[in-house]
Amino acid sequence: MQVHTGQWVTPELAAQLTPQVVILATVAQPLRPAVPGRDRAVAAWDVLAGKHEVGQRVAVLGGENAGCEMAGYLATRGHSAAIPEMLPEVAAESIPWNRGLLLEQRRT
Repeated sequence: MQVHTGQWVTPELAAQLTPQVVILATVAQPLRPAVPGRDRAVAAWDVLAGKHEVGQRVAVLGGENAGCEMAGYLATRGHSAAIPEMLPEVAAESIPWNRGLLLEQRRT
């Protein structure tokens, strides 16, 4: 799993990542940014519910708990997941022990 902090999701970044699918992991109501691949964007909940298959390369938008957990879930299933995040850290608002687990999972 790759994490890219301090980055806004722009059309250029989306093109550089070349994901086969973009997963919106923004918790309640997924936002749909105006970036290339928007037509292939699906909600994290729909992936977990088995409503959508994902390709090998996946961009997960949302660097808090939902996005980190989704990227970890995909990584354990052999997918290459990238998390572009505009903030300097991922899972910054998580409770410390949960954040530690999410960050450790990132290293595997």
